[in-house]
Amino acid sequence: MPLNSMRDLIKQELEELYGAEEQVTEALPRMARAAYSEDLKSDLEEHLEITRQQMQRLEQIFRILELEPTGKPSAGIAGLLSESNEIMNSQGDPDVKDAALIGAAQKIEHYEMATYGTLRSHALETGYDEAAELLQESLDEEAETDELLTEIAENDINVRAAESTLV
Repeated sequence: MPLNSMRDLIKQELEELYGAEEQVTEALPRMARAAYSEDLKSDLEEHLEITRQQMQRLEQIFRILELEPTGKPSAGIAGLLSESNEIMNSQGDPDVKDAALIGAAQKIEHYEMATYGTLRSHALETGYDEAAELLQESLDEEAETDELLTEIAENDINVRAAESTLV
């Protein structure tokens, strides 16, 4: 796809972000099932619902821009999800695996925050203020999820993982 205008760039970024959210929507239930901590399971399941709402916002942005909602697979998310699959399929101490799963989930959140933030900036620069507001909502939700994961890690899972007697 040629990038001859900011609108072209926004369309490309929007399609990639929509595709990334589709990939994350498929992965989150597996990640939640793999988690040992009930708090972590709950947060991952809750984030699945948030992700579905974010996809609806993205569909709304497509409509605002008079574009067809389409996603294209995100290579970045695919790599991060591959890492999370390795963690889920590994053997080991449940607390250590949960600590690793939190790290994988946070990498995904950081990727999404960077993508939402970039797309929001591009929307603002081109006068798509309503789209920028919707993107900011999702950006804020991603940051909240990241903070929740940090709290669970630092106040519970990482502490137990560090105390693990397994080598």
